Amino acid sequence: MEIYSFAPGIPQRSQTVHLFFEKPYNEMRNTVDQTPEDRLATISISAYSSSLVSLFRVEPLTIYYEQLSVSDYHKALSKNHIRYNSSSKLHVIVLHLPYSGSTGIVKAISLQPGQNQQGAIQIQFTEQELLLEIVNSKQDLDWVRSEKQRIFDIVSLMVAWCNREIDEYNQSLLSLSEKLVAYRQSQVQEKNRICQENNAFLAKLAEPYIPVTILPQKEAIPVPAASNDDDWYDDYE
Repeated sequence: MEIYSFAPGIPQRSQTVHLFFEKPYNEMRNTVDQTPEDRLATISISAYSSSLVSLFRVEPLTIYYEQLSVSDYHKALSKNHIRYNSSSKLHVIVLHLPYSGSTGIVKAISLQPGQNQQGAIQIQFTEQELLLEIVNSKQDLDWVRSEKQRIFDIVSLMVAWCNREIDEYNQSLLSLSEKLVAYRQSQVQEKNRICQENNAFLAKLAEPYIPVTILPQKEAIPVPAASNDDDWYDDYE
């Protein structure tokens, strides 16, 4: 679970929040790595990348309140959470004072189609940003409502900020998946090319050996050189 905290006016991410995007990306990379090589060799990069995007995109965050019924005031006080009791005559916000640590009053969650919970972001408040008093009076109901709305507005801004990053990730996901598939495809094709060359070489070595007989070279018969002597013609006359 990723943790976000609030600085004055600026939401700050923890050191581990990048894992929120690394997890689906690493799963996508593992899926490509495990794709059979015979399929990768001839697959359509664009079609396969589109299917990967639909599987590993991150859905925008939605907000929900954690509501638990509190019947015992003292037992509830021992819990470091904010509770809202709608069944009782009293509307109670329960929180340790002085406040220290984090509370799960509001959570933002991302659900992926076809799967269960894909990931969750827990909103963490620090003592400087969230100072609540224990309310145990019906007359304070308006204050309780306004305080809940204030927290909801803060979290809404935080979730909107998170969703902008999610949108940027989803927009880059197609390019990332295409690069992954293209790289793996080139690896498989190069491997197949080397295998084909090796197989051709081995097949050449396996061809039957045909001995070649080299006949001895015969000596050439000397041919007398032509004579330019025309004396024989004179003798004939």
